[in-house]
Amino acid sequence: MTGGCPEAGESAALRDALAGYLCELAETADPLLRTADQMRWFHLLSAEQDNTHAALRWAVVRGDAGTALRLVRALGYYWVQLGHGEGDGLAREVLALTPPDPPTKATAEARVICAMLAAGWSYDLESVKEQLIEAVAGIAAWADDPGDLHPLAAMGEPLLLQFTGGREQVEALYDRYATAGDPWLRAMGRFYRAQHASEMGRVDGVEEELRVALREFRAMGERWGIALVLTILADVIDLRADDAATIAALEEAVAIALRAAGGRNLEILGADVAAQCLRAGLVDEIMVFVLPVLLGDGVRFFSSPDLGRIDLEPLETKRAGDLTVLRFRVPK
Repeated sequence: MTGGCPEAGESAALRDALAGYLCELAETADPLLRTADQMRWFHLLSAEQDNTHAALRWAVVRGDAGTALRLVRALGYYWVQLGHGEGDGLAREVLALTPPDPPTKATAEARVICAMLAAGWSYDLESVKEQLIEAVAGIAAWADDPGDLHPLAAMGEPLLLQFTGGREQVEALYDRYATAGDPWLRAMGRFYRAQHASEMGRVDGVEEELRVALREFRAMGERWGIALVLTILADVIDLRADDAATIAALEEAVAIALRAAGGRNLEILGADVAAQCLRAGLVDEIMVFVLPVLLGDGVRFFSSPDLGRIDLEPLETKRAGDLTVLRFRVPK
């Protein structure tokens, strides 16, 4: 389909029909985005992005919460993997609509996904806390087996618990997810269980758990999951000072992510991972976001002890309100 959505003068019935077609297309693509065939479907959704977004805006204008929620549920994983962006704003608009009554499992899942996306790439959960609490409560009736939920919606409850301080409950949830019937949720449960244990200072068994998650993602052919696990695995391997294995994991993660990104910029988040990638010569540019706030504590930038001095080349300085963005090139 290449003609784009109908112009304003065309009939509402035609727009509704097109929105229905695009809903079905996105719903067909969504589960396949977590399989070995994922890149074909990512490319297809990228080609149809203007159309699906126009259809979603049309549903919002019409107050058609059912269609809008269907589209968000089907496009949520696509948006997350390709960097949020416009999807965050669209999710906020859909979240403001009155949901269908009575709710269905699909609309309840979509409300969770909407709230997660509405938090934005910086995960500003405070701004959507009440909506996320309400949405997570709304899927409780269908959450006896987390493997029966849309896997992205299933991640809403642990995200909320981490934000509200329910660490023990989070750990119990990850234990359930690690045995779920859905292979993606099972691998992700293992990944987050290992990461949670590491954050709590329990390193025994973390590397082994990550390697199991990695095997499961490899079996699915799920490139994003493979890259995600490899990135954290490199951090864990680095603790035992195996530089060759650390760099090998990072290089594979970056190579996979670059292929999956299809020419888009690849962002490396987190000071520790960024330092490791710098050591391995994998970083081209550094962006620093500065706000006039002193937090008093936190992880130092690039604090790896064996990372020597690097003279960066200033490229750009931007101001947007209180935010200053500094952009540098890393010399090779």
